[in-house]
Amino acid sequence: TRNLQGFCGFNAGEFFNGTIATLDGELTYRKQPLGLISLQLTYNQIRLPKPYASADFWLVGPRMELAFSRSLFASAFFQYNTQVNNFNINARLQWIPKIGTDLFLVFNQADSPAGRIDWARPASRNVVGKLVWRIMF
Repeated sequence: TRNLQGFCGFNAGEFFNGTIATLDGELTYRKQPLGLISLQLTYNQIRLPKPYASADFWLVGPRMELAFSRSLFASAFFQYNTQVNNFNINARLQWIPKIGTDLFLVFNQADSPAGRIDWARPASRNVVGKLVWRIMF
């Protein structure tokens, strides 16, 4: 098995009455049976004719997944978007007590695009629980 994997891609084309070029890539390190860590980067360059504004922005997204046992898992995804100066966190804890049954606990936080990230006052913060079970006949 390969522990380190990655890809890189480039796309270019028309964007409304201008052009767009996108460069993206991801690098992932997996260590079985513990989990993985990865980093995804995307760069967008948008060029529009006057009087419209051109833009350059990045999307950066590290991700981690851990397996504590065969039935308990955690994952976390972080994302920073320079287009709107927004930082998001999504963390999930999953427990599988038996086949066909899942219990999820998800934490999500999104910071406001107000110019700077404020950990004490995010735009939204929530915790959600979900129970899924399958009834066998």
